Amino acid sequence: MQLVQTVISLLLCSAATATPVASSLRADYGLTRRDEPTGLVSRESLGYQGPGVYTLTYHATNLRADLYLGGSAPGTPINQWGSSGPYYNAHQYWQIADVGQGQVIIINNGTGTLFSAASSTLSGQAANCTGQAYPPWKSEARWIVETQGNYVTFKSVAYPNNVMDVLNPDQPFGLNTPVQAAPRSGTKDQQWVLQLHV
Repeated sequence: MQLVQTVISLLLCSAATATPVASSLRADYGLTRRDEPTGLVSRESLGYQGPGVYTLTYHATNLRADLYLGGSAPGTPINQWGSSGPYYNAHQYWQIADVGQGQVIIINNGTGTLFSAASSTLSGQAANCTGQAYPPWKSEARWIVETQGNYVTFKSVAYPNNVMDVLNPDQPFGLNTPVQAAPRSGTKDQQWVLQLHV
């Protein structure tokens, strides 16, 4: 019943901005917008700790998943970018919500748009990830969290052979390079450090 209500709500506001979508998603999953998380739970508490607000840091470069300029328009790129340090930057904070069946959605804390694999992704090919105003049941917006010690890998539900990765992370500085859903390699290039914030 809850899923039906969610779908109806999202369809009614599909022509609007991402804001009502964000409100609906947060209400359905018991979330509230965290205007400014106060800090880390613990620097030792890395990895996935269950639903909550996280920063996602790419293991290979120590740069964060960042919604470009905090854009709420569907299709806004998600890139890697340097940490904002002690300053809160909503572009880099993500709410992870459990949607059942071992799957999660990842909601940008500033816009409410969903961290999504491009709908044009084909099996065995990589495609950039973007922020989208998708309904929560859309498989492109769903991920499976695979834990490896303090690191996690995000497997795409829509494209099970693909995981969250970064395009050419070793280019100079690595800044503003796209986050992708790419074929699994099993290396640290596809691992992420999650830090839970409160």
